[in-house]
Amino acid sequence: HGRNERAGNIRIAKYFVEKYGQEIDLLPVNVNGTSADAYNHTLGVEQEYKINHTPTQNAINKELRSAQHQANNIIIEILSDISDSDLRDSIQDRVLRTPSIQSVTILRNGNDTTYRREQIVQSNFTLLQ
Repeated sequence: HGRNERAGNIRIAKYFVEKYGQEIDLLPVNVNGTSADAYNHTLGVEQEYKINHTPTQNAINKELRSAQHQANNIIIEILSDISDSDLRDSIQDRVLRTPSIQSVTILRNGNDTTYRREQIVQSNFTLLQ
């Protein structure tokens, strides 16, 4: 894991291990290309972790665009004060343009919600509180 993302990746993995008892391995960096941050044995999926510090749609879009090349299941920890509507709009826009994204999990204020692709692409998609 990159020097700047190691602590965040450990924090995110630890959250899911402690809250749900999931078995998660952080994966080594692939020097020949991009790779996922973690393998979640409990769910049977590779996951990419992103941390949002900038409260803009563009920031979320960039994080999802980067993550889409690393894993189909993305977890974004929200540390900014981005509005629910901006967060929803940016997730939906990116997922509509990226068939490989299968799920986006939002981790915010000690809570998490996973949205499956089938939910996100619906015209009435909303974020759960």
